[in-house]
Amino acid sequence: MGEYISYWIPTKTPINIQAFRKRKIKTFSISEPQKKTQYKIDIELITDNNSIPKFIEIKFSGTDKIAANLKIEDFTEDGILICEIIYIDAKIKGALDKAVYHGIKEFYHEHEYHSEDEDSLVIGYISSKKLSHKEIIEYYLLIYRNKLYEYYETIQIFLKEILSKQSFVHLLRVFDKAKKLEETYTQAFGELQYAEYLVTLAKKENINSPYLSEIEKISNLIKADYEIFTIQNSRILTLKGIIYSSLIALIISTLYFLLPLVL
Repeated sequence: MGEYISYWIPTKTPINIQAFRKRKIKTFSISEPQKKTQYKIDIELITDNNSIPKFIEIKFSGTDKIAANLKIEDFTEDGILICEIIYIDAKIKGALDKAVYHGIKEFYHEHEYHSEDEDSLVIGYISSKKLSHKEIIEYYLLIYRNKLYEYYETIQIFLKEILSKQSFVHLLRVFDKAKKLEETYTQAFGELQYAEYLVTLAKKENINSPYLSEIEKISNLIKADYEIFTIQNSRILTLKGIIYSSLIALIISTLYFLLPLVL
């Protein structure tokens, strides 16, 4: 019995598996586990005459040496991708569930809400047997549940500091933190869309998982906190606008006073 690697291509709508963004991902850099050695690889999607993906071939960049060969066993419009590991070089085996996965995603998925480096929580599932769709969906429900909780914890840290005081000086000091928190909310709401699509898949597969209610709970918490943040951020932005307007008025009045003296 061989080994399998299962992935989920993050999506918010059904995927046309024949409409990939790229045929080859070039010079994708990976690190050998527990070593400092870096390898650059090319990941190519091998298709049949109808542009249906059949294999994922990975080579060491600049060579014809095969680093891995994955046979696509199942690829659905919902983004579920199951591959049999036909061959893999020991140098990159430890990167198959993370670095290689993030390269494979680029055939269909863009990093809309985060950089590639922030995707470390989303990993593939290596198994000794071919997994069912239900097993894969539940696995990624757990991953996205954890990812959303991580966002929520970050939000709580920033929000607590922003709301800790109401003084004039404090509101000025936390302006940069409010801006950073706004960016975090944008990322979190983006990831929520992927999580909600997973929830839709779970319901379609009649999956009864505690992660469904947990995702709903964390979603509601994030949205509720955003309403609180919006009110406070409005105060911060209003204060900033008043200060900037006052400074501009002061500069103009100063120039108006000094200009006749200079002339």
